[in-house]
Amino acid sequence: DYIFIQQIGDFFRILSLSIGYIIIVKMWTKIYLIFEIIHFLLLIGLSYIFLKLTGDFHGASIAYAITYFLLFVINLSIFYKFKRGIK
Repeated sequence: DYIFIQQIGDFFRILSLSIGYIIIVKMWTKIYLIFEIIHFLLLIGLSYIFLKLTGDFHGASIAYAITYFLLFVINLSIFYKFKRGIK
């Protein structure tokens, strides 16, 4: 059960890193670093909340998957916003 949730998180992690590298290559490094800091804080916060709710490390796996899904959505939205020239 833990491994399945971890794999979902890893799937979105790979997708978000792929888009993140494109963002870095396009010289939007400052924006990418800001969202990496937000990602770090979100992971800590969600891990704390889900560990309290579940009482075991299953909550940490859920927080990991949710965090990387949100990071993927944020990176994707930034990529499309800047690709279209909208700031």
